[in-house]
Formats: sequence, structure tokens, C-alpha cells
Amino acid sequence: MGPVELTYQRCRPCGRGRAPAQEKIGMRESDSTPGMEEVGTLMATTVPHDPAVGLLEQMLGIEISDKASKSMTERRGQKVLEQMIEQAQELKDYQERWGVRPPMEVASPAEKVIEVASLEMDGVIVPTRQEVETEIPPSGRGGRGRRYHREGREVKNAVFYTAEACAQESENRACLLEKTTVSRLGEGLPFALLVWTQILKLGFDRAKLLVVGSRGSEWIRWVCTWLSRLVRLILDLYHVKKRIWEVAAAACGKRPH
Repeated sequence: MGPVELTYQRCRPCGRGRAPAQEKIGMRESDSTPGMEEVGTLMATTVPHDPAVGLLEQMLGIEISDKASKSMTERRGQKVLEQMIEQAQELKDYQERWGVRPPMEVASPAEKVIEVASLEMDGVIVPTRQEVETEIPPSGRGGRGRRYHREGREVKNAVFYTAEACAQESENRACLLEKTTVSRLGEGLPFALLVWTQILKLGFDRAKLLVVGSRGSEWIRWVCTWLSRLVRLILDLYHVKKRIWEVAAAACGKRPH
């Protein structure tokens, strides 16, 4: 087969273009494949657009302009933003129902029996920096500059999945084919409400058992207590090993082996 030619139309006033043949057969409007946009966005959100273009050319042999890299990044970001807004509205609809009945009262029918549902929770500290106003004016080069107050806030994360969504890659490694994630910066109660909303949305409230894997933090134990009824909290393997070593060191003392 030879090269495929596509008709491309461009609007001079707005500078935007379109491929009518692609639109007619239901293909995407972008002139890049989904995989190309994913790689380009990953590069462009890690380094500036100019170095991103150079990396794509060196690593993959793909020649792309700085403008195209910026365009695909912005387009993909807009799609993600629209998806987040849609998900936020859906979660809001669930939360509005709580004014009718308590959040722990479930009235949905048992459409599908879920034997075991899994939920993993963890947090990551995000450093923040805020400029502090002082009476001492900023000096010139070599002098005292601006002062900042540094602190960290924890972003709480949760991952929902079932055993059916797990695939074995090797003897000691598995991967998730399907999962749902939620994140929130702030206190435990708003995060717990968000977790419960996703539990209702996914139907995990009908599961016979909800297993929560974590590192054993106080706020995670509190969320599990708040969810109450079918939760079984366990430590993940890494932190199990870490706690075993801590107990062994406390009982036998620290030894080289």
C-alpha cells in the first residue's frame, strides 16, 4: 500500500483546522494518534516544550514542532478537566441523596454479588511555600531576599478494585486491568465522604467483604472505623515486613544481620 492522503481544511480567521473525512467515519479530530499524544503530554509535562520535542526526536525518531507539542498537551489537559468536572458532578449527585437518608443506609438492589472488594489508601505530603511579608525590604544581589514559610499538607489517595480486575504478570507480580482512584487534599472527614461516595457508585456497599490495604496510619484506621460494617483493615506486605523488623529490633536489639 502507498501513502494515504487526507483532505485537511483550515480556517484562516481562527487558525484552526479539521479533517472532514476523519470526522465522517468517526475518527478523532486530532492529527496525532492517542499513543503519540500520551507520550508527548508526558514529555511536555515533565520538561518544557522545546526539550520535550528534542527528546521525542532523539528517543523515538519523531519530528514534531514545539507548537504541536503544546497544542496536544493543552487539548489533552482540557479533556482531563472536562472528565474531572463530569465526575465531580456525578459525585455531587450521590452526596445530595444523603439529605434523604443517612449515608450508611443502602437501599440499592443486589444487582451483582461481589465477594471481596479491595480498597487501598495512602497519603503523600505535598510541600507548600508561601511568601512571608517582612518589614525588611529585599536587598540587591548578594543580600537577603524574600522569606518563605514552608510546610506540607497531605494528599489522601484511595484505589478501588476487585479480584476479577487483577491479572498475573509473573510469579511475584500482578497488575490491575481496571481500577478507580480518588484523591483529596485536606482532612479525613471530607475524604471519608468521598470514599463512601465511590463505594456506592461502584456497588462495593453490596460486597460481602471490603479489604482495606494500607500502611496503618491513624487517619486510615479512622476512615475504616467510620465506614464500619464490612471493613477488614490489613497492612500491605512492605509495611508488614517493616513492622516485623521493628518488633525484632525492639525485642532483640539492633544487630548487623
